[in-house]
Amino acid sequence: VGFAEREFGLDVAIEPLGDAGSSGLLVQFAAEIALAVLNGDEHVSRRRFTLAHELGHWLMGDPEPVILEGSVRSDSEMERRADVFAVELLLPEVGVRRVVEQAIDDVSAVVDGLTVFGVSREAFVNRLRNLGLVDARRAAAVKEESVRTLFVRAGRMSDYAHWSQDDGSRRVPARIERRLIDAYAQGRIGIGCCSKALNSNPADLAEQLAGLGR
Repeated sequence: VGFAEREFGLDVAIEPLGDAGSSGLLVQFAAEIALAVLNGDEHVSRRRFTLAHELGHWLMGDPEPVILEGSVRSDSEMERRADVFAVELLLPEVGVRRVVEQAIDDVSAVVDGLTVFGVSREAFVNRLRNLGLVDARRAAAVKEESVRTLFVRAGRMSDYAHWSQDDGSRRVPARIERRLIDAYAQGRIGIGCCSKALNSNPADLAEQLAGLGR
């Protein structure tokens, strides 16, 4: 998230979108402003891929002002290109090959891949298949068990907790958060408005911002 915002000016918001059938969307304006909204109800590893996918749309200049994931045919050239970009960004071939070479078996390779790259089991195994590092039978075998079971078999439950950790289902883009806090400091909005936008307890937020507000 920080990488997308700092380096490429892509604002990133996380909102619980439920089972809407969409992992997120990208809103673009005048080739200068872009906002990616990720589905906070999805696992953090899937949100990571969705963000990389939306970043691909933004950097490659896909023209649609609003791209709602799931509303465009998944086999369209635009969507395929964004998926390829996301895979290359999150799962670079040299890194994936290094992880596999150092693993003692398929289960350890998958667990290592998830912890190193922060992606979903499906994304990592599909990458292994596309690189020819596992065949269909071996890929199916590691997909039959739950991810938690794979971490247990590898003796890596502490890593499972880290891989599945989540900071919550809502996030305001950093640029917007700074503007909200500046507005509060200038007395233009109250703590109630600020806390609602930032999904924070008003009393706790007021304590954190003590000295800023008028």
